Amino acid sequence: MKNTNINIFKLKSNVDIDSIDMFQACLTYNAKFQPIIGKELNKWPIYLAYWNSLVKNEKITNFKVKTTIDKLILVGDYIESPVKNANNNRVIFLLHGVTNTRYWIFKQAYIFLEAGYNVVWYDARNHGQSNAAPTTFGKKESHDLQDVINLITDKYHPENIILYGFSLGSASVVMWSELYNKFPSNEKVRLVICDSTFAELEQAYIDKIHNHTFVPTNFMVNIFRKTIKKTTGISDLTVLKPIKYLKYIPNIPALFLHGKADNFVSYTNTEELYHEKIRYEQPVKSKMYLIDKALHGQSFLLGDNGVTIYDEFNQKHKEPLSTLVLTYIDQQLV
Repeated sequence: MKNTNINIFKLKSNVDIDSIDMFQACLTYNAKFQPIIGKELNKWPIYLAYWNSLVKNEKITNFKVKTTIDKLILVGDYIESPVKNANNNRVIFLLHGVTNTRYWIFKQAYIFLEAGYNVVWYDARNHGQSNAAPTTFGKKESHDLQDVINLITDKYHPENIILYGFSLGSASVVMWSELYNKFPSNEKVRLVICDSTFAELEQAYIDKIHNHTFVPTNFMVNIFRKTIKKTTGISDLTVLKPIKYLKYIPNIPALFLHGKADNFVSYTNTEELYHEKIRYEQPVKSKMYLIDKALHGQSFLLGDNGVTIYDEFNQKHKEPLSTLVLTYIDQQLV
């Protein structure tokens, strides 16, 4: 029988965790195990140099926001693009995945900053420099996103806002949809980009059980439910189904991204999300790109390095993923 005990030191030492251990680690993760202050950038000298240039030219403004739900302090940055063009009054929010910090998605930040967009990113609750608290797989995180949107719109008055989320960040963005019509600041949100998230948390976990263990599914799911309730207070897992929230944003186009080789969250989740989203659109504006050979977190890494990219019609694209994404944004923000 497969050993699914969690070794939390794997997180600290950046050793890969297999799928089931990773789901369990998501429930027990604590911010104190995560490096704070830009250590992720040391792995990528080009990005570290770019970051240092932004700091030198005073393009980065740190901010803190208190969450309305439980008064936690979230820490983030407003980053002004060094490139002057028509995108300078547009802001893209970047939300990272579980066990990451905002620095982990610097490749995405670099792409958008170089295209002229200003960037907002922050450490999710229980991550990086933000306060420790249970990770709730998008439920409370979606409200945290709203708090940051309110702060940024009040202070910077952007013309348009784009929301990009990876994995947990993407679930947060999709589940934020329920709040869209409840806050005037959300009128600025014109587009969402969802990268590699689950359609339904429990089903994604069940998929991993089927593929990676001989333990009976019902036994493992019951443990999973009890652990979630104990750590997050969430007893009704139907709230952790991002797919059911898409009906709240019928007029906001969504771009869905996923690696076809993702063995943590299958790309079929993104296919489900895309097809659910377009049910509410007339005409259809949302789009999907699946990146060949890309694992979890590698959409842009491989998508910008020559692999084949498939759209929702299974047509092949050879352009870099960043080019396809920026082109799509331009088309939607006219």
